[in-house]
Amino acid sequence: RGPFLEGFSVPDSPDFEDWQRGEAERRKARVDGLLETMADDAEPPTAAALARRRLVLDPLNEAACRQAMLALGASGDRAGAVAEYRTLVRRLDEDLGVEPLAETTKAYEAVRRGARAIEVDRAPSPFPVSRPAPDLVGRAEDLAALTAAIDTKSLVSVSGEPGVGRSRLLTEWAKTAPDHVGLRCHIGELAVPYGPLRHWIDRDAATAQVGIFEDIAEALPLAAGGVLVIDDLHLADPATLAFLTYVVHRRDRFGWSVLASWRAARVAPGNACWDLLTEGRRGDWAAELTLDRLGRDYAIALVDALGGATSARTEEIIDLAEGLPLIVVE
Repeated sequence: RGPFLEGFSVPDSPDFEDWQRGEAERRKARVDGLLETMADDAEPPTAAALARRRLVLDPLNEAACRQAMLALGASGDRAGAVAEYRTLVRRLDEDLGVEPLAETTKAYEAVRRGARAIEVDRAPSPFPVSRPAPDLVGRAEDLAALTAAIDTKSLVSVSGEPGVGRSRLLTEWAKTAPDHVGLRCHIGELAVPYGPLRHWIDRDAATAQVGIFEDIAEALPLAAGGVLVIDDLHLADPATLAFLTYVVHRRDRFGWSVLASWRAARVAPGNACWDLLTEGRRGDWAAELTLDRLGRDYAIALVDALGGATSARTEEIIDLAEGLPLIVVE
């Protein structure tokens, strides 16, 4: 079967389309979680088949690819494991312009060596960017507004359409932030409880949920005035969103704030991310920034910052990008 209500639509009803899209994502996440659990408990050949079904649901699901590679390796099919990795690399490059996560490459290298299991290091790195970034252009006012808001608000969210530079703005802010922890939510991990926070909790705590919010808040290496930076909040699992909802209401107690980017088209009414952001808009403890496309002069300045181009080529780039910095960089 295909995605939830695929092919069904209600004319002139964007709210229905948002709900349908969000419901389809939630159902897909539940199926993915079930397949993952079944694969964890299955013999290698069956586990490999189940992991491959996860990849049919989401071809960019790196956790599913790792599971498939290890199961195939344990079955003696190292060639199949290598093929899965190479397919993932190609898809990530073509669709997102990024490389696999370090843990995925580590699993691939382990399978090539004949290993049948691998311990993955989940330690977070400084706030990530997928590739070397050019100078920030045309965002001075946005950066100033973000900096001012983070000093007084529990939650600051940055929204905008794909390619407009949400992640880039967070990365620029993080360069000069003395005390912050940077996390990123990943495609395919909606069914993984506390996915981006796993470094600070153990498996038993994550499933027991007894005092888990307090435990995570205490374990995070953040002092008063620090900031938890989360990229792609729309991909966060429900448990992570529940934790964030808990802490943003207790800024006076914990002493730190949350800065998050998110894609509006991926947040449907009724889910936890929507509820958190909507409540923030109604209260005085949150601020929201929406990034617009770059104006023509700034787009030209970005081309120049990237090394410049002929006048004709610059015009071609500007027309193609339509103000989206990511397209200019590409």
